[in-house]
Formats: sequence, structure tokens, C-alpha cells
Amino acid sequence: MMAQHPIESSSGMHSSTSSRRDFLQQAAVATTGIAVLPAAAAAAERPPKGDALPSVALGAHRVSRLIIGGNPIYGYSHFNRLFSQHQTDWHTPEHVIELLLRCEECGLNTWQNSYAERTLSDLDRYRKQGGSMHWLCLGKPDWDEHPDHIDHAARSKPIGIAPHGALGEKLHRQKKHDVLTGLLKRV
Repeated sequence: MMAQHPIESSSGMHSSTSSRRDFLQQAAVATTGIAVLPAAAAAAERPPKGDALPSVALGAHRVSRLIIGGNPIYGYSHFNRLFSQHQTDWHTPEHVIELLLRCEECGLNTWQNSYAERTLSDLDRYRKQGGSMHWLCLGKPDWDEHPDHIDHAARSKPIGIAPHGALGEKLHRQKKHDVLTGLLKRV
């Protein structure tokens, strides 16, 4: 059963009988529907390469205010395991390269994702295909146990590396501020 559309009340405010779950289910269905559009319909007129989106300074770099993240690519839907699995099934290495090159054509110049062998492999393939987006690396929650992963990630030339928020939270709760500070210095 579909949720009811919002109804405008006399006060001008919107109210709805939809729950958050209803909304998320509808969003998942809509997203799935969009993903299966025929290739001809999806190949709408492409903007000329180089039409830059608004950007901000990040150190010495200009970063588009809209960036592509890794969660949908690598199955972190935050919805359910089935939807996450659909995301990873779709995003083969070939589809990832196609997606990144298309994002670049549309003016996005930055990709942010978590450190993992798969992401490093996709990044390398993308660059070999001529991709030139900036890369922002998000660490893993276990970097306190594997600080050498920072050095490994740095060899792939990100414009920035950040420890995962879960790691920061954990170290803060454990009052291990010196460990977090050490990781930040290493970055």
C-alpha cells in the first residue's frame, strides 16, 4: 500500500500519515526504477566536459561542492542488507569506472570513499582510464590497530585522509586522545 501524499493544512504546514519506513521503501523502489531505465533513455544529452560546478578551496585544491561518495558504490545503503547487496552487485569495477568518468563529465571533481583494497583498485583503474578527480580517503575504524594503513593510503595520493568517525568516537570514549592525535600527526 502506498503512503498518502502530504496534505496541506489550514496553517500551511504539511502533514503526512507516511512513516519514515514507508518513505525509505518508496525511495528504494524509485531508485531501483531509475537504475533500470533503458540505456537509450539514460544517455540524455551530456554537458560538455569541463563545465565546472561551484567549488571550494581545500588546502591547495579546488573541490566541487558536490562530490561523489563511496557508500552506494560499495554497499553501505544504511537501509538493509538486501539493498546494500544490490548496490554492490551493480557496481562492478567496470560500472564504477563508467560512473566516475560520467561524474567527471558532469563537473564533479572529487571522489570520497573508505580505504579498502577494492577502492584502491577502482581508483587505480579509473586513473588509468584517464580519470582525474581528486580523491579523499576515509580511514577504517581499526586504524588505531593498523596505523601503517595511513602510509599505504597515502601512496595512492589522496588530497586528504581522515580517520573514520567511529574510530574517533571509540578513542574519545576510551580517553585515548594521544592515539587519535598520533594518527592525525601521521596523516
